[in-house]
Amino acid sequence: MLVAIAIFAILLIAYLWYSSSQGESVSEMNETIEQDLHYENNSKKDESDAAELPNIQVKNSADVSGQTDDTIIDNKGLKPSIDSKHVIIPKDPDDELADANLTNAEDNGGSLVSDSDEDKDNENKGIWDTVTSWFSSSNTEKNNTGSKGVDSKVAKKITYPFTRNVKVVSGQLLNQILATQGYTNKEAYYIIQELDRQGYSPVSIHPGDQFTFIYNKPKPKDRVIPAVVKVRINYKKDVVLNYTQPADIEHISAEELKKLFVSKVVNYKKHTRVVKVEGIIKTSLDSEAIENGMSHGILYKFKNLYGWSIDFRRNIHPGDKFQVMYKQDVYRNDTTTRNSKILYANLNISHHDHPLYFFTYSRGMSDYFNSLGMSARHTLLRRPVLHAYISSKFSPRRYHPILHKWVHHTGIDYAVAKNTPIFAGGKGVIQFRGWIRGYGNVIIIRHNSVYTTYYAHMDHFQGGLRVGSHVRKGQVIGFVGMTGYATGYHVHYEIRKYGHPIDPLGPLSPAGENLRNRSLRKFKQDVVKIKALYQKAIKP
Repeated sequence: MLVAIAIFAILLIAYLWYSSSQGESVSEMNETIEQDLHYENNSKKDESDAAELPNIQVKNSADVSGQTDDTIIDNKGLKPSIDSKHVIIPKDPDDELADANLTNAEDNGGSLVSDSDEDKDNENKGIWDTVTSWFSSSNTEKNNTGSKGVDSKVAKKITYPFTRNVKVVSGQLLNQILATQGYTNKEAYYIIQELDRQGYSPVSIHPGDQFTFIYNKPKPKDRVIPAVVKVRINYKKDVVLNYTQPADIEHISAEELKKLFVSKVVNYKKHTRVVKVEGIIKTSLDSEAIENGMSHGILYKFKNLYGWSIDFRRNIHPGDKFQVMYKQDVYRNDTTTRNSKILYANLNISHHDHPLYFFTYSRGMSDYFNSLGMSARHTLLRRPVLHAYISSKFSPRRYHPILHKWVHHTGIDYAVAKNTPIFAGGKGVIQFRGWIRGYGNVIIIRHNSVYTTYYAHMDHFQGGLRVGSHVRKGQVIGFVGMTGYATGYHVHYEIRKYGHPIDPLGPLSPAGENLRNRSLRKFKQDVVKIKALYQKAIKP
């Protein structure tokens, strides 16, 4: 009984002490708030001209009719824009609830509106906030409450039309981007709806997408928000949305507001251009080609053409030269290219030219040929994997690391990472697919009556291939492993001529048909035209 009374007394004393301390804290807090409000009211009189400027970057120039502002917005707000005439400090979206909305100033130099009106609106969230929440998280809802108007003094200093480019960053949502431009939740909803209707879904937004916002000169009582929203769907299409803002955004009906958004799809026409790249190799083909303007895609195709017959690690030396001419489809005022095709390529190695020409020799049939009309692609690959090094060469006598005896090494071992794709050395038919002791998982391809190729120690085969399947040169047939007699990940590549192993790095005869008769005569005529076209081709 005494213990219970003691516990009750202790709890009563603790409660009274807690209530007393809370009362003091509340009193101290009220005094602090009153002091802050008194200080804020006094400071506004002297610092009205230093009020925060709206969340927009401005650049003023007397010699241009429009302006462009390339900006990357992150989830913390905008970077400040600084030039010789203006310093605009962007508004942090996280401070929006504390600062309320900026309004068009009359005579108070851009003073802030009371938070009371906004709080009342937030208490009665309607369908607009519900719909917008589908595209946003709880963290972004606070950034989307209300619009960011522009101070009238700042609006007068902008040269219209004002263009602003915004790139999407990781984790950013479409409604967040629209909120930073001053759109209300109602407006953002219909913008998203129109973009989605024209093919740009808010779900498909990803980092790197670019939005273009165009601000037209506003009327005296208008908010300064973009009148045009433009976004890229793909390399040849854009969506352009025009918006006429209403006089009273708060009281307009849904049907009337929807009619103010008009969108369309803009298609860019295609034209074709012919480009040439040439240079002298100083350190490596890759570095010199890129430095001279060759794209990575063209470089890859260029190396694939010669990968059939030239070992770039062993045969290329400083002083050798390269030439390539290709045509490409161009969109968007020469800023976007697609479907690049090499028409002519040449490697001058040790003062010897190795030209290749693209030629269509039959309806729907085309390939690359040397100056004699001999097929380039039908020469067997010297290496069936990329980015590999030779761990063991072809040799009549090699000490086997597993058998521990001297044996004939009938191919070349290319060491490379596990699961690296293995390519067919040439066009042919799969003669064997399965397990052979020592070889492990192996595929044997018969190319013609002369050549067969072996690909051993595979980890696994490419799906869909079986004995009798036809494969083309460069097609993936399996993946690097270390099955069978192997001490590391590599592919054992073997070429057999009339059933006898030969060195894949030695001289190889074409394994396919060459041009003859009428096709050969037409090819020689095309070679003359290609050489003339090379002289007229432009550099990148």
